[in-house]
Amino acid sequence: MSLLTLLTIALLGCDSSDETQQTQTAPPPSPEPEPEPEPQTPQPLVDMFGEDLAKSVHKATEQWSAIASADDFAEALSVCNTLSEEVEPRLQAAFSQHQANGGDLLDLTELHPLMPGMREIYVAEGSALVVLLDVDTWRSKATSTTETIDDDYVNLMEKAYDSLRPVGWGSWQQRTWDYGGCSPLGSGLHRDLLIAGDAITTQDIHFTDEVKALRTEVLRDILEGNAEFPYCDTSDQSPTSSDLLIVEANEILEQVALSDDEKTALSNRIRARFITSRGPTP
Repeated sequence: MSLLTLLTIALLGCDSSDETQQTQTAPPPSPEPEPEPEPQTPQPLVDMFGEDLAKSVHKATEQWSAIASADDFAEALSVCNTLSEEVEPRLQAAFSQHQANGGDLLDLTELHPLMPGMREIYVAEGSALVVLLDVDTWRSKATSTTETIDDDYVNLMEKAYDSLRPVGWGSWQQRTWDYGGCSPLGSGLHRDLLIAGDAITTQDIHFTDEVKALRTEVLRDILEGNAEFPYCDTSDQSPTSSDLLIVEANEILEQVALSDDEKTALSNRIRARFITSRGPTP
């Protein structure tokens, strides 16, 4: 083989090696995407609650704003009910300090749009602050979804607590003074609350635990009574007649899903005509 042939083969081999090397060389890595900046927490929230709690409130407000289904509604409501327990003592501390400085009620107008339907009320003769979840604000979200179970739950909680947060006095405890008053058994309220609760729990989708807790309280008032809230008329605190109590109790027996033990207990109350140490006079 001639020298010229050998040189040609060598050169062809080098070219082939270069092409293979170029083919196998990996492209340069793409630059990492810039992380999205965290949403800025509004300063009024930080001023009132501190950085960490303010971030949680702001995140909950964004979650509330994004509600598009009953699933979203239930999840956001659960978050906000839990968050209310943290917000309330901070607002109470601010209120106490405000009063100590000679002020009256807190002006939270600037904060209201920044909190997910949270509103404050004052109780105990204006000495204590309680955070509720505003019915109308949450209803606006419930009506925006295609499902009806969230609407039903809003209506039930409005009738029971006038709030989506179940705190304070229920509607079956109608106060005539700070710590007592009348139970309206005989008016149909207890029956209506229990029937509305059944309509939600039978779907077994959302709010089951919340409705069961409400049901327990309403039934306790029927089956045991409450010394601070006897069955009476709030206008003059005159005792409700046994006949009216029995009418509603029979309607509950017929229309509400009760366990066997609950049916027995209510039947015993009817037979006794609700006349106990806590009940009406004969």
